[in-house]
Amino acid sequence: MPNANRTCEHVLDGHPTPRKEKKKVAALAQLVQGKIRRFCLTLTPQGRNYIRHMEDHRAGECKRCGACCRIVIRCPFLKMEEGVAACAIHRHRPPNCGIFPIDLRDLSDRDQIAPNIPCGYSFPRAQAVTTAFAEKA
Repeated sequence: MPNANRTCEHVLDGHPTPRKEKKKVAALAQLVQGKIRRFCLTLTPQGRNYIRHMEDHRAGECKRCGACCRIVIRCPFLKMEEGVAACAIHRHRPPNCGIFPIDLRDLSDRDQIAPNIPCGYSFPRAQAVTTAFAEKA
């Protein structure tokens, strides 16, 4: 009779377990939520005000790694040319593409896709900035 104290991880020996799958699903849900949040922020006046406010506090520049273009799904317009990301519809891209990253949450999402390639953007005073904006709203 099998030992009742053994977990699925011991029995499956390296195969995906319910616990590992649950973590993957949670991570994917976070990425989907972020994608929806960014899209919705572009639709409302308050959201657009928040985007403009955060753009004033964003530092750095895009390194063209393409990680943000692979959040949840790989953008069909993403082209990699000699290791550099390029957008096939750059002049006509959706608003949520042009404003990425809005805040630290977006950098966190992006870092799940390419954790070993640092983003060129940062938010040096992010906590103070987001708190100040929330208090004004």
